[in-house]
Amino acid sequence: MDNSTTIKTNYNFIAFIALVFLLPSRDDWYRWYTLALVVGPLIFLLVGYKSRFNSLAKWVVGWLFFFILSNVIKLIFLPAPFNMAKEYTEFFRILILLPVLLIKDKYFTKKNFAAIIKFIFFYLIIDSFITFTEIGIIKINSPILINIKKIYHSENQLGLGYLAKGLSSHGAEHGIIMNFILILLLICIKYFKNKSTIYYISIVLCLFNLVACGSKTSMLGFAFIFAVFIFMLVLKENLKIPFSYLLIILLLIFGIIWALNSGKFIRLKLLLSVGTSGTSYVSRLSNWGYFFNIMERYLYLFPFGWGKSIFIIDNNKTFYTDNEYFTILIIHGIVVLLCILTIMWKYITRCFIYWNRINIYHKFLFFLLLDYLFIGYASVSFSSPTILALLCIVYKFAIAKDAEENILVKKYS
Repeated sequence: MDNSTTIKTNYNFIAFIALVFLLPSRDDWYRWYTLALVVGPLIFLLVGYKSRFNSLAKWVVGWLFFFILSNVIKLIFLPAPFNMAKEYTEFFRILILLPVLLIKDKYFTKKNFAAIIKFIFFYLIIDSFITFTEIGIIKINSPILINIKKIYHSENQLGLGYLAKGLSSHGAEHGIIMNFILILLLICIKYFKNKSTIYYISIVLCLFNLVACGSKTSMLGFAFIFAVFIFMLVLKENLKIPFSYLLIILLLIFGIIWALNSGKFIRLKLLLSVGTSGTSYVSRLSNWGYFFNIMERYLYLFPFGWGKSIFIIDNNKTFYTDNEYFTILIIHGIVVLLCILTIMWKYITRCFIYWNRINIYHKFLFFLLLDYLFIGYASVSFSSPTILALLCIVYKFAIAKDAEENILVKKYS
């Protein structure tokens, strides 16, 4: 491959990464964002290319066919109007996985991974600046900034100043993206030889955004995965805990103390002072009760799911379960839910067993999956279109590295 082709390849890849991070994913544009993540790889990376399906890609194709079959069954048996547009948002959400899994291995190089880290650093600077303005640390009434917020945040989110959203659509999504970046940075600090100052600046910005977003679940998720990270270093690699990780813990502790005393992080103070009684927990339980009643009434749809159409509440208002497992069960049924959990846990256990033989990208994905499985109990996590695309990208880096090192890819996939 000549130098000009290599440069074009790198630019195409970064353009796709920018699409994932920078396209507005706000609630009322959600379907277009999902569709863009399907079309994006086709435009930038897959033109004129045919790839041999790996086992995961084959599973995704099977899931798509099962989804179509289950929707035919729902269309026949559900005693309620069937909202085709709402249901087939889920079709494109599944379809996100396929183009990413078929991207050529030539894109998944160490050089492009380094380019992603640099891109994320600049993304964090912009995201953190917007967060500063949201919580009042920086006060700017620039028309450009106001328009940026209007583009990225829907009207029902604009007034929620206590939930810092940055470039995300809402606080919870902001939190899960910060979790992704924090885990990436931990991997870089541990396994890359060059300990760039960018990593440490990015960690500070991420921790700030994680506190500012007000998502208790995301904060607990990072605390959990950080503990697992330390555990794996001690158990599998017989290493002493690096000082830089202790520094991260201290930064987080002092950051939360400062946040509570500054008066800027109202949401965080509310969460820590009143617990679940003053949060979305109460309304979440109310919604769950409503969903369970309908599910019990049409129990024969348990294998295939009930779909989104039957769960429209209060004049076409979109439902939120705030539980990843419950959402997948509702939309796709028990068969798909069990398949997803089985694939994830099989991958996690294989990584754990072969820890000292797998490459760093497998380790990265190991921590990501554990993190999002944990967060999923009370928030959107691995079914977010953004996170789906990012998980697939990391997986592709892992199997491309396996192929480069002549390791049997099947062993870890």
